[in-house]
Amino acid sequence: MLFTDSMGVPRWRLIRWFGRPGVLSVLSLLFSSAVAFLVWELVVSWNSGFGLAFCTPQNVETHGAAIRSALVLVLVAGLAESILIGLAHRPDLRFGSVLLGSATLGFAIALVGFDGGRYTAVDTSGDCGNSTNHLGFLYGFWGVPLALLLLQALRIWRGAASSRPANAGDHE
Repeated sequence: MLFTDSMGVPRWRLIRWFGRPGVLSVLSLLFSSAVAFLVWELVVSWNSGFGLAFCTPQNVETHGAAIRSALVLVLVAGLAESILIGLAHRPDLRFGSVLLGSATLGFAIALVGFDGGRYTAVDTSGDCGNSTNHLGFLYGFWGVPLALLLLQALRIWRGAASSRPANAGDHE
């Protein structure tokens, strides 16, 4: 696991591998997708009547459509963008796909904010109790990966800019 660089300093390969912009971006998106999946299973499926013993889905009215949309968006787009980042070998394509991932997460955070960070299930028949879930923790669980994605986009952009020749844009 250890190797030495050109200066003879020992380095960890795994740490170096995780330090790559593409790897950190993919891990950030996969983490966001995992959070979306867990919140969907623990909150949305449970409050839709499937997890309640005597409630049927016809008796439960839910409020929080924007949160449901945000969860589906992050789940599907996070997985798709992880594949896209992995397939992008050129820095400009990787930069664009990381920016797309950060835009998706930013939009999902705005959707959560649109519903006030609350998902409510109201029983219309009166047999089951009402449930309000505060999902404000999604701001943090998606905000940190968003910040990481923006930092990785900056790293990719700086790396691509420093690898270009100084006179690449000059036309005489």
